[in-house]
Amino acid sequence: KVDLHLAVLSKFPITKVSRLQLPLLNESWFRRLFNLKRAIMDIRFEVEGGSEFVALNTHLSAYAMDDGTPEKEIKMLLEHTEKLDDAGLPWILAGDFNHLPPGDDRKRLGNDPQGGAQFYSEITPVAKLLEKQRSAMDMEEWKRNPALFNTYLPFKKDDNGQPIEALNVSDRVLDWMFVA
Repeated sequence: KVDLHLAVLSKFPITKVSRLQLPLLNESWFRRLFNLKRAIMDIRFEVEGGSEFVALNTHLSAYAMDDGTPEKEIKMLLEHTEKLDDAGLPWILAGDFNHLPPGDDRKRLGNDPQGGAQFYSEITPVAKLLEKQRSAMDMEEWKRNPALFNTYLPFKKDDNGQPIEALNVSDRVLDWMFVA
């Protein structure tokens, strides 16, 4: 069994934590045994007055290769945040979504086997979440100056193409935050 471990540190008391299993990659049963089991961590906090605040943490699939998994993951995130909205609960969602923003030309990343254009969908699944929920990243500002928001550091490669160290300039947005 291989779970994807998510963590949260808080100076505030946590009242409840739930692990919500995300859809698995469309691959053989044998690979599924050993591949990561992606999830949403739903963390509840009691706030002044007795109501709840919800923090959601996730790390979405990076290598789905057009099997529909990213769209299913985003759909599940959207359904969960809509349930929280319907319940009137304030929430924040953050994590490594492994998806570029809408309008970011994936071709600029080349065909690097460790992180090139082939790993990103032509139409980013994050667009569905952006249609319904509020991103903490100002998308208009991102369009004007995308480098301000980049979060992913690519790796310097050796002569055999193997990553040897992270470069010091981030080149894309993969991490996202949404707020109610």
